Amino acid sequence: MNKSTPQHPDTLYLVSTGDDSERLERMEAGFRDVLEPYATVNPMRLGQVDSLRVAYHNAARMIPSRDSLMLFVHQDIVPATLETINGLPAQLQAPLKTWIEPTPQGPAWWVILRKLASQPDFGFAGVAGSCEMTPGRGWWQHEKLSGMVLHRRPEGLRVNAYGGWSRVLVVDGLLMAARAGTVRDIPPRSGDPDHFHFYDMDFCLSAHNAGLKNWTLPLLVLHDSGGASASDSKWQTDMEWFLQKHHDRETISVPDEPLPGMAV
Repeated sequence: MNKSTPQHPDTLYLVSTGDDSERLERMEAGFRDVLEPYATVNPMRLGQVDSLRVAYHNAARMIPSRDSLMLFVHQDIVPATLETINGLPAQLQAPLKTWIEPTPQGPAWWVILRKLASQPDFGFAGVAGSCEMTPGRGWWQHEKLSGMVLHRRPEGLRVNAYGGWSRVLVVDGLLMAARAGTVRDIPPRSGDPDHFHFYDMDFCLSAHNAGLKNWTLPLLVLHDSGGASASDSKWQTDMEWFLQKHHDRETISVPDEPLPGMAV
């Protein structure tokens, strides 16, 4: 895997799948609103795909520069805004505003992501993840978790605060950032198509095994879904594929390492 020091990107490739035009337009507009003029947001809609693992790799191959930043996002999220958190308890609003209000260089998460992406050992970054992995468990079923996600519920906004932003072993596929070259260097294998779940852990663990570091970012997103259940039959099938591919039978973890650049 190429670990050459990259240049800072000027363009963010916003990669999504699905065919809900209204949600896709809302998600893309949300990222343009918070990032432009700090970066050019270039949407890449892949449509309906059989395998996110394969589709994301193929998307990375379409981008000319290996150093370009890609943001792989689900269609049912939008970046949180100050208006989003107005309905939360007052004690939560103040710290959350710190990460939403922009700096002269852009939102805090974007400044930190650019710093991370300038390092040769940068792997993947996301909004939530786990510092450890145990066979047969989802990332959220572990003790050492990191990050935060806001969920839209009929009864109102729910905050899932997992833990401080830090280095992690894996991030949730809800949102993943990486350099195009990193994704290109982790090609799918012949048995990878048609697996919807665990593609995120597959990418992240492959990057970790190649000596790269994965991180969570103070990027607050509003999610319209609660995610998959570990009791879902498809989830169980894909978990078996993941375990067979990586042959992991013991818990593995990364050292405690706080997210660099939190003071932006």
